[in-house]
Amino acid sequence: MDNIKIKRQSNFLHRYLEKIDPTDSKQLTNIVYVYVAGFFLLWFSIGIFTQNAPHWDNVEALVWSEHLQWGYFKHPPFATWIVHFFVSVFGRSFWVTYLAAQLSVALMLLVVWRISLLVTTPGRALIAVILTSLIIYHNVWGIVANHNTFQLLPVALLLWGTLLAVRDPRWWRWGLVGLVAAVCLLTKYSAAIWFAVLGIWMVLEPRMHRIKPWLGVLLAVLIGLLAVAPHIEWLMREGYQTLKYLENQTHQKANYFSLAGRFLLSQLGRTLPVFIALIALYLSCRKHVVRSQICSLGAELLPREWRFICLMTVGPLLLALVAGMFMMNLRANWGTTFFILAGLCATRWLPALHEKLLIQTVIKIGVAINLTLAAWMAVSNSYLVDALGRTSRVNFPVNQYVSQIDKIWFDSMGAEQPLRIIAGETWLAGIVSVKSTYHPSAFLYGRKIQAPWISEQMIRDCGVLLIVDRRGTKNRPPPPAVLEMMKSAAHAGKIDIPWSRRSTGPQLSLDWGIIEPVAKGLCK
Repeated sequence: MDNIKIKRQSNFLHRYLEKIDPTDSKQLTNIVYVYVAGFFLLWFSIGIFTQNAPHWDNVEALVWSEHLQWGYFKHPPFATWIVHFFVSVFGRSFWVTYLAAQLSVALMLLVVWRISLLVTTPGRALIAVILTSLIIYHNVWGIVANHNTFQLLPVALLLWGTLLAVRDPRWWRWGLVGLVAAVCLLTKYSAAIWFAVLGIWMVLEPRMHRIKPWLGVLLAVLIGLLAVAPHIEWLMREGYQTLKYLENQTHQKANYFSLAGRFLLSQLGRTLPVFIALIALYLSCRKHVVRSQICSLGAELLPREWRFICLMTVGPLLLALVAGMFMMNLRANWGTTFFILAGLCATRWLPALHEKLLIQTVIKIGVAINLTLAAWMAVSNSYLVDALGRTSRVNFPVNQYVSQIDKIWFDSMGAEQPLRIIAGETWLAGIVSVKSTYHPSAFLYGRKIQAPWISEQMIRDCGVLLIVDRRGTKNRPPPPAVLEMMKSAAHAGKIDIPWSRRSTGPQLSLDWGIIEPVAKGLCK
């Protein structure tokens, strides 16, 4: 019966693909919407159903989203505002971060579709969207709600807006470019690398060799500066926290060339599905092409916008490598936004096939690769991680952990004194902040600079529950400030629960302590 069902589904897909008309732009647009919607639902579901707890960045985003500011300890504010919006609409849950992150990817793919229509046929624009969806940053990593993922859509809009403004210079277009550029910068400072690449392109672009376009650029810069002015004021008032964090993260401690090489290899690995798709396409080309036809490069002439597409594809990576070789420690996920136009650029190397056959084959390959990656994620996040006895966030015992925290506080302080503050490293404290029945505020690392929403008065009035993993996380020692606070704990103990979906798995062992409020009834 299962084989019959699969065969029927395959026949349905085959009949649907046979109806594709490469000259019908409306039909191709509908296919794009269906594909992007299916892509979104697939990876959103993978996040919900295969992970007990989300990535570290997702938890941090939920903690920060409770406190709207013009900046945070590590980053500018826009990504946190996005999470705050979704939390306001749907409530404070882990799945909300998967929704927000993957929606950012899906909308980015639709912008890639619009950019592609400016430079190629609707059929090849569809192919560009499918190839772009195969990049690991956009599927497997697309449920990670961090500033890199949330920067995908603003950067895509910046590229689209800039290309339109250069093609048809209008003041309002340059004004929108300035606003979008400000959003990019307010999402993450790595937007600077995109500003640099766009600046290089505009200097080289013949259409910019006049005064009027540069007046438009000046307008965009002025509007962008005006939009980021509140964040700049926050930076100065808070002692340039985010810039100090950036300096610390980019401080070089090892061989420049070695780290740059590893960064390059990691980027190649995360774009590997696109190369696999092209290879599969060429193998299919050999199968379907008639004897009088050969597989060749570039079935269409390159319009002048292809200079823009190619530079926006390789430029950010090259600039990052130069920076990595001479001044900073590159991290793999910093390349998240670098490949927004990689799928469009890859269409330059499509085989010379009839466009209908080309579209049909790419859709099949794109669906197959996404389903394969999703199946691997489902198996590795559920069965495999437990079978190997690994301690991973995806199999973290969230419910048992949070239940124990709530019970410890209730047994020690009673029903009349609710838990309002939990101190610890971001992930352990953040999970309790999200899942606990008390929904306490997270005092990240016990440091006011990382959690300015916690005051000394609050700690005195409400008390605080402390969580310490003595083993540390990612080779980092336990937070020194929390360890210091543990010395003042009136109650203390240990939490021991299986860190696995199997009771025989490795154990989670944590120390806890409670600093009591100075008096009951003071906490509000």
